[in-house]
Amino acid sequence: MKKKLFSCILLAVFACVALFSFAACDNGSGYDDSALVDRIEALEDQIAQQGETIENQQDTIDEQSQTIENQAAAITALQTSITELQTAKTTLEKQIASLEDDNTANKTEITALKTKVEALEAANANFQQQLAALDTSSDTFADDLAKLTSNYNSLSTSVQNATHIERVVVTKENIETNPLIKDVRIYSTISSKTGTVSLTTAIHYNVTFFPYHLAVCKVNLTYEENRYDYSVPIVKENADESGNVSGSYTTDIKPTDISAVTVDWIEIVLYKLT
Repeated sequence: MKKKLFSCILLAVFACVALFSFAACDNGSGYDDSALVDRIEALEDQIAQQGETIENQQDTIDEQSQTIENQAAAITALQTSITELQTAKTTLEKQIASLEDDNTANKTEITALKTKVEALEAANANFQQQLAALDTSSDTFADDLAKLTSNYNSLSTSVQNATHIERVVVTKENIETNPLIKDVRIYSTISSKTGTVSLTTAIHYNVTFFPYHLAVCKVNLTYEENRYDYSVPIVKENADESGNVSGSYTTDIKPTDISAVTVDWIEIVLYKLT
């Protein structure tokens, strides 16, 4: 009897343990389902964020593609302008050569054509210096290049279409007696881009007597007992009546110390387009 009672009690205990174990497993499953839902929602958020990132990257790619297209168009226009100027210069040089071979040719006409070639070279040199100074990494590079090309085209066209180009030379010796230029300053620095000497000419002119559009300042540079001659191009905008113009030229001289370089100007050639 005692054995039967003990067996019944033991069976009841086992039944209770099994029941509680089942309930515990059921609660655990519910907890796992909730964690899984949270994880799925987190993954969905990540996917949505990645989708936005991809869209933003695509927008950036589209913008960069458009920028590249604009730069390509600006460079093409630039190349066309340079080719046209070179063609015009070659044509003028052929005319000069033909006239020089003709003993009856008007010497004044030859001189006028040579002056026009000089003015074209000055305009081109100024353009090349400004072009070299452009920041190719800038977001506005295409616009800057287009504006520079437009100014270049306008100036070179004015030179080519000029019926007369007045050429005046101001030397260092006669600057005090001429009414055109008040002062000339030459600055030499080491270019951060190339490590070479960069020359800057600043001209303070008399606004009343200065109707000139182009100028070339001939500069003498001495380094390590060697002398080098350079021509610094200067362009005066038509609307500029400030009394000051300047131009720069980057040489191929690479000094270790700028104090070892001495510079001085020799003469300034002025061109007036009419």
